[in-house]
Order: sequence, then structure tokens, then C-alpha cells
Amino acid sequence: MRVKRVSSNKLNLVGLNQAAKDEQRAFKTAFFFAIIELIASGLSGVLEDQRDLLDLLIKICTILVFVFTVNGISNLAKAYHNNALVSTGNKLIILETILMALTVILDHFLKGSAADIGDTVAAILNIVIYIIYLGYLSKAKKMLAN
Repeated sequence: MRVKRVSSNKLNLVGLNQAAKDEQRAFKTAFFFAIIELIASGLSGVLEDQRDLLDLLIKICTILVFVFTVNGISNLAKAYHNNALVSTGNKLIILETILMALTVILDHFLKGSAADIGDTVAAILNIVIYIIYLGYLSKAKKMLAN
């Protein structure tokens, strides 16, 4: 399965760097993994023989950036006593972690048309989670604006 997340690495780095001013621990960790993801992405284009390993590293870093970003927002939501945002963040982390782990596992076991079906299902679920994530970011922005 080759589900690739649309990632704007440069925007991630800028946003995470800015967010680290409000909540250092989680956002700095997310920033660190975003840098590793960016480096691995660049190397994967150059090191053909290491592409599978680098793709796995990229997937792991993507999960970690997501988890630490949501965790950072949840930490801010706790400070603002916004329990709904904390709860949504916890659900997002669980959903994304399950989806990405499932994607990695199925990548190794499905072949042929079953792999294509798995890719399609994973892509649809990824879009749903991404939409929920965008809503989560929007709610976080509104919370911080108040």
C-alpha cells in the first residue's frame, strides 16, 4: 500500500515553530520529527536502494508529527479548560495511529487487486481523518483567538 499523505513540510516547520512558542514540549518534538521527515524525503529521491527503509521512516515520522501536534493542541486545550477539544484530540490520535499501523501491516500482506482495494479504503479513511483534523485545527485556532 502506497498511501501518501499530502504534506507541506515547509508549512509544517513554520507552523510547528510558531506553535512551540505557546506549548514547547509537544510542538518542539513534532518539529524535530518534521525535520527528520523532510531529510528522509530528500534522501529517498537520491538513495534508490534504501527507498523502502526511508519510506517507512517517513511514515513513522508522519505519524509522530501528527500525534505530537495534536498532543500539543490538546495540552493547550487543557490549559483553556476546553475538554471537548481534548477529547477530540485523543480520538484523532487513536484513529490516525490505527489507520497508519493498518496501512503498514497491509502493505506487507496484500498483493494484486486486494492491495488496490486496501489502498482505496486506506485513502478514503485518510481523507476522513484529514477532514476531522482540519476541523480540529480550526477549533484550536478559534480557542486561541479568544
